Amino acid sequence: MARSTRIDAKIPVAPAGPVIPSQSAPHDVRQRQAAYDVSAPKRATNVSINVDLLAQARDLGVNLSQMLEDGLKARLTEERRKRWLEENKAAFAACNEHFEKYGLWSDGIRMF
Repeated sequence: MARSTRIDAKIPVAPAGPVIPSQSAPHDVRQRQAAYDVSAPKRATNVSINVDLLAQARDLGVNLSQMLEDGLKARLTEERRKRWLEENKAAFAACNEHFEKYGLWSDGIRMF
């Protein structure tokens, strides 16, 4: 009888953009892809924000522009991940069905 092996869809989405060097050791040649064009110029814009939050942020010296960029980058990454999972839902289901029906190639050799 085949073991139930499910694919947990937690694969991050690699967003389109330039490839930049990893932040790890200099000898590490792995690459990661930037979430956005880090060389794009910045543009002034207006945003509406709660007055009390703005005052507290200014009192603490929070860089609002950087905070907004960081928040947008995180939100876009999460939205892309959700979209990718939804777009590939059928493929995950097909793989899971195949594994449930036939098992894994390693089922006969693994010791756990």
